[in-house]
Amino acid sequence: MRTSWQRVLDAAGLDGGLRADYTAAGRMMARRYPDFYSAIRLLLPAARQPPLLAVCALGIRGDELADEPAHRRDPVRFHSWADQVRAGLVTGGSDQPHIRAFLHAADRCGIAHADVRAHLAGQAERLLITEYATEQDHDDHIDRVVLPMGRMMVPVFSADAARHRAVLRPAMDAGQRTDDLVDLHADLRGGLLTVPRTELLRFGVTREDLLAARDTPAVRALVAHRCARARAVLRTATAAAGRLDAGDRRLWELTLLYFGHLLDAVERRGAALDRHPLRYVRASPVPLLRAAWRVMHASRQVPPADTAT
Repeated sequence: MRTSWQRVLDAAGLDGGLRADYTAAGRMMARRYPDFYSAIRLLLPAARQPPLLAVCALGIRGDELADEPAHRRDPVRFHSWADQVRAGLVTGGSDQPHIRAFLHAADRCGIAHADVRAHLAGQAERLLITEYATEQDHDDHIDRVVLPMGRMMVPVFSADAARHRAVLRPAMDAGQRTDDLVDLHADLRGGLLTVPRTELLRFGVTREDLLAARDTPAVRALVAHRCARARAVLRTATAAAGRLDAGDRRLWELTLLYFGHLLDAVERRGAALDRHPLRYVRASPVPLLRAAWRVMHASRQVPPADTAT
């Protein structure tokens, strides 16, 4: 009997070695973001799942190399990997399965090579960053690193990128702000402060306060403020997605539900976030999947049962 994943690969028209390449990419996504992986597998049309997972896997690998703690970062490893991606854009090949899957998805979906190169260049800059001085520096990071990744995802589910322009920036912004909060514990201990210095000064919080996980009124106020900023951008993105046609908004609604799911968990943790990080205490995916199913049902775009496993 064929597995559900094999049927997904069939629906995407994949054969030969590409099936193993896309399987490797899917495993990378499942390991790093199991909640979002499960939602993609359950609720997106089968043919779109492999290319989206391949794009996500490329971003994940770049993050892993650029997110190494400051004292262990090896720029050579990142640049060697990035050079393989750039070379693959020219040759169409690579010795790494997840890169081969991405290159195939990029060719099939028409992902712009300029966006791939821009994303890699932005990731390279992260190797030199240990903090953001201002909120503008944080925004510049989103524009240089996160936004190109979003532009790489759009062609997977739409042939008209212009329709998604109003959603793309706030959605990527909301995702980055949420991810910063989720990873606050790990980032701080790895030498990266994602809360801008100007924000620390505004609330009277020091880097040492966060490192020591001090539960003070100032720390609580800072975390609440950062959550509120992320929530406001998330609302903007959700409103913009709601103005799209049902077929175009499906993935955005799923993605934004995922960000909201994580943000709910961050807000419940509050100032305790740094003592009990979310990366070690994973939020239940059940509320996310239930909410996502309601969205899919409301749009009357639920995929056939044999693709939702």
